[in-house]
Amino acid sequence: MDQKETKQFDGLDPDDIIDVIPLDDIQNGNVDLEEVLKNGVHHDMDEGDDDEIDYIEEDEEETQDDAVAHIRGHEKDVFTLDVLDGRYLVCGSEDDSASVWDLTKDLQNPAFFIKNHKDSVTQVKFNASKRLLATGDMSGKIVITDLLYQAERCVLDDLSDLEWMVWHPQADILFAGGADAMTMMWLISEQGVARSKVYMARGGTCAAGKLIKEGSKLLCGYQDGTARIWNLKDSTHLEIVLGSPVTSIDCHKLLNIAAIGTVAGKVTLINTDSGKTIRVFDMAIVKPDGEEEDEESLNTIETLTFHSSECWLAVGVNRGTLTIYDTTTGVNRFDHALDNATCVKAAWYITPHSKVLLITVNSDGTITVFDGKNGTLQKTIHGGSDEIYDFVVDGDGNGTKIFTACAEGVVRVFDC
Repeated sequence: MDQKETKQFDGLDPDDIIDVIPLDDIQNGNVDLEEVLKNGVHHDMDEGDDDEIDYIEEDEEETQDDAVAHIRGHEKDVFTLDVLDGRYLVCGSEDDSASVWDLTKDLQNPAFFIKNHKDSVTQVKFNASKRLLATGDMSGKIVITDLLYQAERCVLDDLSDLEWMVWHPQADILFAGGADAMTMMWLISEQGVARSKVYMARGGTCAAGKLIKEGSKLLCGYQDGTARIWNLKDSTHLEIVLGSPVTSIDCHKLLNIAAIGTVAGKVTLINTDSGKTIRVFDMAIVKPDGEEEDEESLNTIETLTFHSSECWLAVGVNRGTLTIYDTTTGVNRFDHALDNATCVKAAWYITPHSKVLLITVNSDGTITVFDGKNGTLQKTIHGGSDEIYDFVVDGDGNGTKIFTACAEGVVRVFDC
């Protein structure tokens, strides 16, 4: 080697060396030099294809998470949430328990747990008097907790396979529906259950239920493709035949109308006094021949929600579309298509400054916020790609917060 070549090697930076390879390995075909230069890997070509190869990979881009806080109180997925006046948050989890958090204090530990459940807690609701909390699990067991004493008031175990639960807006009366077409009513007193009543339909699970306006009637939807408007006092009812299993229901707070969504992708708007159909919104699409995905699954109505005072109805479909209808005219106000995600739940929210928002949470972990009047997308909030099962919105003059129930026991908190 001449002097010039020696100087070139003397100036070589050791950090620039990818690997040291015997010349014989290259000549004998045991090492692919091009691969080494490209990937920074050295392995013998005669080694089996099943041998592990340690490629040097670039760090993957971190998943975007816009949460301002993470509340961690459960070991498994959080399925359901409710919030009370910005003070208390309740979370129901797959780990057979519920936790209650005081949002004005340190969020490292819950105020207390409710552990007297025997299955995943899928329903949680504070009552109108702000004194009682109902937590229900999939088996049908419901625990009523007195918030003042943070103690169990009573246990309700008349149902099986709980599907939904709602408190009366003016009294300590709880309604819930489940398997065998059964709907239950319980009047809760200081001593426990003062009175109970059963509203029984023909057959199939009672999949959804909502109280109508002032609370004297109850609308229930069933898996056999029917719905009933129950008179709570005398147990008489009006029946609506829909022809497809009911998945979701909402009742307008001021008007005598309700919407019923089905697996077949139809939303039936009814008059809650007469039970008569006003109009039907058909959201179903037919898949082209040869595509294997189930049409009913794609067309299923996932969520329905009325604006509190306007005649606007938001409809979320399993295939990833959100549509807003004017129920008076039947006009489609706007559509939005999600990217490969399902709208899990939608809610109208009026800010302290009287701005109308429509907020949706989606199966891909995103939250979309729309201007409720014109449908303009205001923002998309990212939640680390974790699936969202439920959400609640809470706000005051200091701002608005969104709480989401997520996988792996996490509740995320976002600024809206």
